[in-house]
Amino acid sequence: MPPAPSRRPSAILLIAVLVAAGCGDESDPTAPADQPRDPATLPLLPEGSHPSLVVAFEALPAATAAAAEARWDEAIDAGMAVGRVHLDWASVEPDSGVVDVEILREELARLSDDGLAPLVAIMAMDTEGATLPADLQARFEGGLAMDAPAILDRYRAMLDWTVPIIVEHGGWGLVVANENDGYLIENPDQVEAVARFYRAAREHTRGLAPELAVTATHTMDGPLGGAPHYATLIAELDVASFNYYPLDHVTLELLPPTAALIDDHLVRILDAAAGKLVILQELGCPAGYPVDSALGATPAIQQEFFRLAFARLAAEPRLRAAFVFQMVDWSPDLFQMVYGDFLDAIDLPQDFVDRFEEWLLTTGLMTYDEGEVRPAWSTFLDALDPGSPDPR
Repeated sequence: MPPAPSRRPSAILLIAVLVAAGCGDESDPTAPADQPRDPATLPLLPEGSHPSLVVAFEALPAATAAAAEARWDEAIDAGMAVGRVHLDWASVEPDSGVVDVEILREELARLSDDGLAPLVAIMAMDTEGATLPADLQARFEGGLAMDAPAILDRYRAMLDWTVPIIVEHGGWGLVVANENDGYLIENPDQVEAVARFYRAAREHTRGLAPELAVTATHTMDGPLGGAPHYATLIAELDVASFNYYPLDHVTLELLPPTAALIDDHLVRILDAAAGKLVILQELGCPAGYPVDSALGATPAIQQEFFRLAFARLAAEPRLRAAFVFQMVDWSPDLFQMVYGDFLDAIDLPQDFVDRFEEWLLTTGLMTYDEGEVRPAWSTFLDALDPGSPDPR
């Protein structure tokens, strides 16, 4: 996916949920009481499968903001128990060696006040490649590898500040990279360096918070067979994390959601996770424009996707959390801010650009301008409430 700015959503292709099989028995009665539990079992995550969502990555119109706040409270009342913090390393450490912990505290406090256990991303890599502090970013663009001591030492130092704050606020997972697959497909010689970065981040986190799981989020390129680097990377993580949409990962054409399609895709995700628990960091489906949809999407198709996906998640113990992307549509202004310059700089077919824009401008369970709730909202609430009728 193309680049996006700090403190904004990862860009396209999503889904997340992580859970473990064969990763150790956290309830072993013979284990010493003070022995840390294996982070690969997500011991800090409340039991069960956890649907959640992100609201938006921009200021909302007043009426939409009020409606979104009411829907957020409705989700908490329905049983939503986890949340997400999405930051990149550059936003936490804008200047060399100066860590801004307040930006992290603010995000975590917002979730803690609502009783939500957070999954926290402080990403050293994103769709565009690295997202490093300015001095390191310049050196990376000049050829510095992700496993260079200058990068590893600084990321470890940043973790020394941030990991205790994450644990203090009930955090259960740390995401160190997001959707760097495009970069690695174009730079296969860097896969081992990125894997060593993952390993160093995981090992250092283990020393600071032995039960905090470390992961990195990847696109569907690996599960669908287009990214052979996955095995090397996932081997260095406690759990696996993916972004998932029912879109062709090359053309962005909508794949009409059926039980067979979603089962196939989630089986591929679980296979790519190689026995590890899985988180779907982004799970979404566009609702489409009311007239002349380039995607052929509709609110009914969006609702059907979520109905089928949540049923599958509830039935698969290894899928531990899934974050809907997102509650509210993107605005045209946000799309232009994130992707306008990128799209102007490259030559893409106009029909691809049209699908890309429609996807994000209709990705929400609510509309941006009016805060109108789409039918999939009720499906999301049903998935949160264990007492609701089986969404299957």
